[in-house]
Amino acid sequence: NGDCMAYPDPATGGKPYTIGWGCTYDEFGTAVQPGDIWTLEKAIRVKEAVTKQFARQVLTLSPTLLQEPPRRLAAVISFCYNCGIRNYRVSTFRKRVDSKDWIGAYEEILKWNKANGKVMKGLTRRRQAEGLFLLLA
Repeated sequence: NGDCMAYPDPATGGKPYTIGWGCTYDEFGTAVQPGDIWTLEKAIRVKEAVTKQFARQVLTLSPTLLQEPPRRLAAVISFCYNCGIRNYRVSTFRKRVDSKDWIGAYEEILKWNKANGKVMKGLTRRRQAEGLFLLLA
């Protein structure tokens, strides 16, 4: 019926619970809980709100991305959406982005493929895709 159901983090088997397009909280900042169900409309609304929030935060930290092709900005927003803006803020990945060292940024983003200390196939694929957007923008 298009509804989305919360699922546990693959690395922990529990928190953080995720729903929709990788959301761990709703548009009001409330954490997703086991058993939560969102309509497709709510999932789209939250995804759009959260993506805009991350875009603003990324551009505040790395304003030079405004002069880069949209794919580069999208790759960094995707990374922050998944890894968190705090992690981006202190990362070597950000230093490479800010210095426009796209090969170095590609190498750094590939290192972020672990959750709970374990290499995750899904994160590896995600980082490879984001890295290609950095290089091929």
